[in-house]
Amino acid sequence: SDVEQAAFSPNNVVPGIGYSPDRMLQARLFAYADTHRYRLGTHYEQLPVNKPRCPVFHYHRDGPMNVEGGLQSGNPNAYYEPNSFGGAAEKRSAEEPPMLVSGEAKRHDHRESYD
Repeated sequence: SDVEQAAFSPNNVVPGIGYSPDRMLQARLFAYADTHRYRLGTHYEQLPVNKPRCPVFHYHRDGPMNVEGGLQSGNPNAYYEPNSFGGAAEKRSAEEPPMLVSGEAKRHDHRESYD
């Protein structure tokens, strides 16, 4: 059953590595994870064959097909960001590096413009 449940994706990279603007890669970044969710369920990364060997602290919890058994993430009120419960917080050290495209293309903090 491990072979049928294996889910490989180009999305799985270490923090700080960016993706090229290649159209095929951009399509695969979306399509692979979408296909795995359809084929294996929402929490396909919790299946033993896809689960990381080291402990991972994330805020994916509950929902259908949760194989870890319910609330595993700690504070049930703060699994989103920004929050006022001392829960999840954005890590600036894990930002994608800027890419030169007739100027500089990088992430934009939507909280700055208030539109």
